[in-house]
Amino acid sequence: MDIEKEAMPEFRRESAFQWPYNINQAVFYLNFMIQIVVESFLIYAVHVIPLWMISTVALFHCLEIVLIVYVSLSDAGIGIGNRLPQPFMRNKGEHVIMDNFCNICEMNVPHHTKHCRFCNKCIENYDHHCMWLNICVGKKNYRKFMTFLAGICIMEFLLATFKCWTIMRSYYYDGSEKINSSGKLR
Repeated sequence: MDIEKEAMPEFRRESAFQWPYNINQAVFYLNFMIQIVVESFLIYAVHVIPLWMISTVALFHCLEIVLIVYVSLSDAGIGIGNRLPQPFMRNKGEHVIMDNFCNICEMNVPHHTKHCRFCNKCIENYDHHCMWLNICVGKKNYRKFMTFLAGICIMEFLLATFKCWTIMRSYYYDGSEKINSSGKLR
C-alpha cells in the first residue's frame, strides 16, 4: 500500500523575516529601496526643495519602514508550542482540516481556520497569504495589516504629490531666485 504524502515543509514560519523567502517579498523590498534612492536623487539634484519638505519625506519613509516591520513581525498563527508539523497523508482524509481538527498540526482548531501551506501553520479566520510581505493575514493580525495598507496608501499619495511638485518646481525654476525656508521664492 502506497501512502501518498503531500510535500509539507518541516518548519513553521513565525514572521516574514524567516526562511523561506518569496520572490515577491524581495521585489517589494527592492522597489522600496529604489523609491528611496530616486527620491534622494530628486532632493539632491534639484536644489529648490525647502528643508521642511525634505524632513517630511524622510519622516514618511521612516514611518513606512516602521509599518512594514510592524506588520511583518505579526503572527496570525494558532500557537502549538515547539512541535513540528506532521506530513499530511492523503489517506487520512480528503482535507487538511476536518471536523475542526488539523491533521498536520494535530490539534483541534476553531471554526473558519485554514492551514497555510506557505507558513505551515493554522490561521484562524484566514484571509490570505500576502506574497509581498510573506505573511498570513487572519484574525490576529487583520487590523495590523489594514493599518499597514491604509498608512502606505496615504504616504504614497503624499510622496507622489511631493514628486510632482518637485518636478514642476524644478521645471519652472531657473536658479536665479532664492527660496526661503517656507518653500516660497523670494
